[in-house]
Amino acid sequence: MKLFILPHAGGSAKSYCAFKHFLPQEIELVPLEPSGRGARLGEPFFDNIPDCVTDLIDKNLSLIKSDSFAIFGHSMGTMLACEMTKQLKEKYGLEPVYVFLSGKSAPDDNFFLPIGNNPDDDTIIAFFVEHNMLPVQVTSNEKMLKLFGGILCADIKMSQKYCLTPDKFRFECPVSVLYGEDDEFLKLCDISGWKNFSKSLCDFYSFSGGHFYYSDCKEDVCNLIVKKLLDII
Repeated sequence: MKLFILPHAGGSAKSYCAFKHFLPQEIELVPLEPSGRGARLGEPFFDNIPDCVTDLIDKNLSLIKSDSFAIFGHSMGTMLACEMTKQLKEKYGLEPVYVFLSGKSAPDDNFFLPIGNNPDDDTIIAFFVEHNMLPVQVTSNEKMLKLFGGILCADIKMSQKYCLTPDKFRFECPVSVLYGEDDEFLKLCDISGWKNFSKSLCDFYSFSGGHFYYSDCKEDVCNLIVKKLLDII
């Protein structure tokens, strides 16, 4: 079975490669890299989630078709996971066996970031710096900040446009929602809204930490993933 990883805004799917150290050989970790970062640095950014996902599917379709698969998406990655599941079903009749949604409220929740609509790049970067949401090695290096900031701003703008409602899409497979107990982004949200997007099991798991709780809880997160997927394999 393959476990496809979809990243957070500004991130690379390869940031989650450490998960592989806690997964058995029956579960193959496969990072899916959106355009404009990681191995695809220099490729143009997409300005909307559906087109970004169409591109991801087109570039990885043979891999997706090759085995049963699950999806893990964090923050913006949950939007990519919804849209990917939706498009795969509509276009190819393919479905994941399980989806893990991390660090984000449901896509019909109007709240994303408290920075207003159509924020400029400086506003977005200032918000993330103020809330210590960027690595020190990025904020202390002007060249890295420019590079990372460009990815982050493109992703935030793309994410703010996305809205999906339960009447348009619901997961057929089981879903687990994971989140950090001290995640500032979720304090004004009702994370239980994910239940409206599931036709099957939808359960919730909290972990100590903030928005990037999984950085310190990799083993616990992977243990949950393994438990859920080995019941299916």
